[in-house]
Amino acid sequence: MEDIGTQQHVLDISHNETFREESKNTNVVLESVQEEDPTCCSKCVQRLRVRLTFKEVQNFGKWHLGNNICVWLIIRIFNAVYATAVLVWGIINTARTVNGPWWPIYLTNWTLVLLTAYFWCAVSSTIVTLRCQSIVMEYTPNIFIVTWHLQNVCLGGTMAVFALFWLLVYTGGTPRAWDVHAHGVNWVLMLCDRFFTEQPAYYIHFYQLQIYALVYVLFSIIHNYSGIDNGAADGSKLLYSQTVSSFS
Repeated sequence: MEDIGTQQHVLDISHNETFREESKNTNVVLESVQEEDPTCCSKCVQRLRVRLTFKEVQNFGKWHLGNNICVWLIIRIFNAVYATAVLVWGIINTARTVNGPWWPIYLTNWTLVLLTAYFWCAVSSTIVTLRCQSIVMEYTPNIFIVTWHLQNVCLGGTMAVFALFWLLVYTGGTPRAWDVHAHGVNWVLMLCDRFFTEQPAYYIHFYQLQIYALVYVLFSIIHNYSGIDNGAADGSKLLYSQTVSSFS
């Protein structure tokens, strides 16, 4: 048993060294490119990469208010449970009405699904970081890549949902409790997560949010020409007929 443990320890060390070496090589390549062309455009091209360096991976379990990862993990679990509760709340409320089948067509619900997925991925990446504090992984687990990209989409996506709803869709009066949570509180939680976490974020990755927006625009066009309406409450072929009336 001691021989097996020793062999495993040696294997772990070799894997760690391999990942460290690959990360160093990545950093060396980035630094060499920057020395050859130290322009702003070259730095942007470098950050278009989707591969994380070793240092960036380590930052997924860190936050700006201390070194206690367990506290940060508890906060992220709360965010994930909250987002899940709001998501289920919205599905149940819609299912009880005649508009149940139309739940998947709205941008709010798309973004809420992505936000819930992000918070749970953030929990998972924090747990992985917590369990692997003393070792270096052989390769970057996919959970870190998924968390990274979902963060880029959700940060701008929740802000867009907040702005579009309250500026174009909301017609006045006392808002429903769910609308406040789905079009406001979720964005605040996302902002807090981004403010406190040390996960990498680059402005150049804004293109990921643009891809998300383009996908929804294409879906809206297909929906409009398919003849499907937006539910029994309105019956319009437009996804958000309120936005049209706001400009008319």
